Amino acid sequence: VAASLPTFSALQFYLQVQHNTMSLFQSDYFTVSSKNGLSQFQTMIAYLGGSTFQTVLDNPVTAYRQLVQQYAKDAAGKAVDPTIATAEATAVFKANPAAAALSGLVPRIIGVGFKRIPKFGILLGLSF
Repeated sequence: VAASLPTFSALQFYLQVQHNTMSLFQSDYFTVSSKNGLSQFQTMIAYLGGSTFQTVLDNPVTAYRQLVQQYAKDAAGKAVDPTIATAEATAVFKANPAAAALSGLVPRIIGVGFKRIPKFGILLGLSF
């Protein structure tokens, strides 16, 4: 005789899952904790703000490194002398330093969200 498994309708399963999960907009999320003096919202914003700040400050170095890698091969695909690739990347930065330093920043900031929101959500769950 095969053991019968309990069956749930899709609606019962959905309601059970909704009941057991924390909503982002529950009042507890915005209530300041007496334990550390911050709400969960404030903690998450501090985590993301620090990560974003670091990404913005690191961006010029990352953009320069990527330019050197881009200029490391010529149009035919052959490797170029590293001093030439470095000189070309430096010339791009000297010609327009602001644009070169901010190059690729938006995709990196979006990546911060995709990578760090789950990570910081786990840390937030452990700390509250």
